[in-house]
Amino acid sequence: MEELQHVLEEGEEFGGPSPNGNSFYSVFEQCPYKWWVAFKHRMKPIMPSDPLEIGGLFHECRARYYNKYLELTETNISDEVLDMECEKVMFDLIDRAEEVVPQIAGEVRRILRGWLVTHGPGRPTDDRADTLLVECLIETNRGFPYSGRLDRVVWNEDLGGPVIMEIKTASRRSKRPRRSPRRCTSRRRAATSTNPGLLQLAST
Repeated sequence: MEELQHVLEEGEEFGGPSPNGNSFYSVFEQCPYKWWVAFKHRMKPIMPSDPLEIGGLFHECRARYYNKYLELTETNISDEVLDMECEKVMFDLIDRAEEVVPQIAGEVRRILRGWLVTHGPGRPTDDRADTLLVECLIETNRGFPYSGRLDRVVWNEDLGGPVIMEIKTASRRSKRPRRSPRRCTSRRRAATSTNPGLLQLAST
């Protein structure tokens, strides 16, 4: 999100790429020179791709939406206020982005409004209450350095455990309605206490 860095304060970006993830290795496989330019010299294209900028802003808004839910879920605010705060944190960022990249911000606003119609508060697919972790960085140095950023870890009722969810600007619609209780504190605690791998994720 090259242009959108002017919207965010230093260190404010909630998501973003991992330091040694798939792109780090796949770019080297495609072209070692491109990898050398991108990762060693930190050079970026003069004209960023609009689809990447749109996807980056959409991703950042969604991450803030779910994180705001985790921040407020153990408070005593009403469901109505909780829903308003989750939506507000997304569109506040869109308002700031509109001053820098109005066309991109406008497109992401349109996508987010459509997404809220199908996945927003009160919808059968509203799965905020299943969220355990948001934008969790995992890294390993065994054998070779590798890292990944988990967009979201959610509790899956059918599997009885946590699963990784990716945030994308396009996805297939699930026809199966979800149970989505307001409070998920006990499940979050149970998952992190019984799953050593998730314990490690929660500590990063």
